Amino acid sequence: SWRGGGGGDDDDGGDDDVAVVTGAEAGASAIAKIAAEHGLDDEGAADEEHVPWSHIAKEMAHENVELHAALDILSDEHSRALAESGDQYRGEVASPASGERPRRRDLATATTKALAGAPVKEADNVVQRALVAQRATAAKVAYAGVTAREAVKRRVHAARAYVSEEGREAHAERKERLVAVKTMAPIICDAVLLRRAELLAFRKRIADRKDRKARRARHLVQMLEVRLLRDWGWSPDHVVFQRNVENITRRQIKKAEEWSDAIDAITDDDARTELERRVAKATEYERLSHMGELEQVLYHVSLDAHGVADEEEEEEAAEEEVSVAWYLVAWFALISVLVFFVCVPPLGLLYVATEMGNAKTLVWIYQCFVGMMLFYWVVLPIEIAFFLLFIPKLVRHHLTQHSKDKSSFPYRTKLPTTPVYYLCQRHPELTDTPVGATALGQTALDDATDDEIVDQIVSVHRDTTWTPPLHMFFLMTFMGLFMMLPGDFQAMAFEELFTVASIVVHYITNHVLFGTLDLMGTGVGEDDVDGGMMEFLELLCICVILGLAYLGLSLAGCSCNGVRAAVARCCKGCERLFFGY
Repeated sequence: SWRGGGGGDDDDGGDDDVAVVTGAEAGASAIAKIAAEHGLDDEGAADEEHVPWSHIAKEMAHENVELHAALDILSDEHSRALAESGDQYRGEVASPASGERPRRRDLATATTKALAGAPVKEADNVVQRALVAQRATAAKVAYAGVTAREAVKRRVHAARAYVSEEGREAHAERKERLVAVKTMAPIICDAVLLRRAELLAFRKRIADRKDRKARRARHLVQMLEVRLLRDWGWSPDHVVFQRNVENITRRQIKKAEEWSDAIDAITDDDARTELERRVAKATEYERLSHMGELEQVLYHVSLDAHGVADEEEEEEAAEEEVSVAWYLVAWFALISVLVFFVCVPPLGLLYVATEMGNAKTLVWIYQCFVGMMLFYWVVLPIEIAFFLLFIPKLVRHHLTQHSKDKSSFPYRTKLPTTPVYYLCQRHPELTDTPVGATALGQTALDDATDDEIVDQIVSVHRDTTWTPPLHMFFLMTFMGLFMMLPGDFQAMAFEELFTVASIVVHYITNHVLFGTLDLMGTGVGEDDVDGGMMEFLELLCICVILGLAYLGLSLAGCSCNGVRAAVARCCKGCERLFFGY
């Protein structure tokens, strides 16, 4: 295996991602074995046809049917529905005919129809019933939003198809993707409900235990069930449920297609190097799949700021290299502009200096020098620290959380929780790596007993429902929206912030500071203070204001975290009181 080739006894799972990137843990023989098994030789990747997404889903469906036939955790009625669904998979019942737009009601399988309403019927306490009802309402709202957005997107793509060749190609790709998604959505609906049946079966197995850990485990498993239903837009109405799953699957497939093309573009003469680079890229994609859109914006901005460019961007930059002739033209234009502003009246600096005289010219030079020093010694260092240190630090929580070995419930049912699942199915060389094991649903608790799962259920629930601190959530939301603006506008807004601050500070020093001194009868006014001392006072005032603003925001963030922790502690206390653990 990938981990077995390292030749070391270090069991620390926190450095797995580093080992993947550097190849330090994986031995050359293990990598060469993986490369040979999957058609990678010393001349690079094998050129082969990729498996269609719908075929990946159908293979997953057949595995799930065979698995649950052996597990025997479903009732007789539900087992018959699953067997009927297996016949539908084999008989292409779930696939739309070529050129036909099928009705969604006709695509729902017998398993989905039989199990979609089970969470409502089988909720055994008031808390679970309330949470399930809330999930059903949220699913209907999501269904309405998806329907409205899809109607707009359909018209936009249709309009683009009439305008350009690129629009026609994108419209054709979208239609092909939608046909595949309609085939896959019923299968994934079944997989979600079968995973929920696994959670229910585990709860039933520990139902007779009266100890505190078992009572807590039963409650946390119910919370995992609610999280599973929320992530996939479950609704007791299988039409709404299927539509929400279609939307999720379409986004996963679109992202998987993009990432698969990027993986295909990674080639190298050495098979080991090529496989390491592919695994490193897949590891990055696995992290990205757990981030929201704004977090991904911050992540890519951080990489760009540190000069870590994607290989496709490097190739595009290499193709767009400017010739020597254009460089000479650019330099000639720059020198011409400089000569114009220095020598040509009435805008030339020499002409303006002559008109101003020596005294005013010296004052102007002094002011220019002070402005330059403030920009290069104060504003620019703060800007560099902001974009190169502060922004990357915002995604630290996500990278730390998703770089370690997380605990998850040992589901046996196959389910594509991230686009990397489809990526590993299309690139089998990734399946024997840590990122492949994570994406395909393998966990450290796969062979664990019920007692071991009960002991680890707290960490499983914590890792599954992890969210960043509240102050980081608000900060990342604001900074993510700011980073979506063009780069030049960001720099301009950041620099103009100091201009606004200087205006505010000038008002404060003139009206507050000197006004206070005048009321005190000191007789000191603005005209009595040297210009250099005045600028020093304004700069000091700016630093004080920024420091107070940072301190205030830090206190507000700590207060938000404190309130959240207090509410969470109260909720935990109520749960212990209500569920008796």
